Amino acid sequence: MEPERSRPKLGHIFVEKGFITTAQLEQALAEQSQSGKLLGEVLVELEMIDRLNLASALGVQFTAPPAPAPAPPPPAPTIDRRADVEAELAALRAHNEDLRSMVSHLQAELSDRDERLALLSYFVEQG
Repeated sequence: MEPERSRPKLGHIFVEKGFITTAQLEQALAEQSQSGKLLGEVLVELEMIDRLNLASALGVQFTAPPAPAPAPPPPAPTIDRRADVEAELAALRAHNEDLRSMVSHLQAELSDRDERLALLSYFVEQG
């Protein structure tokens, strides 16, 4: 038999089918934690669902395919992968240097324009 965690949770099925709202589910779960009863029993007792709704949701829960197994972790980097990472790092460093050069050029251009603007402002003030 499949582990319970691999099947859809009953409360989520009720919400997905529109039998109850999320707020009602939270209320029923709080009641369940206090009473220790099964969620379906709590929902029926609170008159949020009827036994037909419960049977329908249980049918969905037990006929649903189990959740897929979690994916295995990615393989540890190999020597070849290290070379790839080092090459990518070198490319990023070169790109970073290009960007620094562009910023330096733009700063020099901005400084030149500031000087021209100051000179033009001086001439305008002199009239």
